[in-house]
Amino acid sequence: MRICVAVLAALVLSLGGLYAQPKAAGCIFSTSGLGVTYEHSMEKGNFLSADLSLDTDAVIWKRADHPGVTASFVWNMVFAEKDSAYGNRISFFAGPGLMAGYVTDYGSKAGIAFGLKGCIGVECRFRRPFILSATLSPTIGTHMTSKDGNTMMKLYRCGLIETIIPNIGIKYAF
Repeated sequence: MRICVAVLAALVLSLGGLYAQPKAAGCIFSTSGLGVTYEHSMEKGNFLSADLSLDTDAVIWKRADHPGVTASFVWNMVFAEKDSAYGNRISFFAGPGLMAGYVTDYGSKAGIAFGLKGCIGVECRFRRPFILSATLSPTIGTHMTSKDGNTMMKLYRCGLIETIIPNIGIKYAF
């Protein structure tokens, strides 16, 4: 019992450090849809990013009647930073992550998609609490659908094709 209390106390005390880190929340706009994002800064300028997006590409091109939904989590590592003369900071970052969702893929109906997601991007943190970012986020994954009672697994092609044009993010830092 004492061990459980000690582990629980250590966990609660370690979580206190997370609240002291800078955070940001905002919107993502892309050719494949729109979404919300949350960033949590870590040591050395690195940050975690969690996104929830509506995949409206298939609806716009009349391949589906309803948008898909994706969730992703990426650990971004800053590899270069530059401060401007006006007090803004430009950061270049990249990182690995995971994606899962229920979406329509090219030549398939709606189904479950999941895979490994990469991210490379640039963001500008202004002196005011706003952040603008541009990212490319390819996903190498699987798209699963059901046809005549059989499960079909294919490469998730939208995860690679739709990353040609960057996602634009507008976030509020707090």
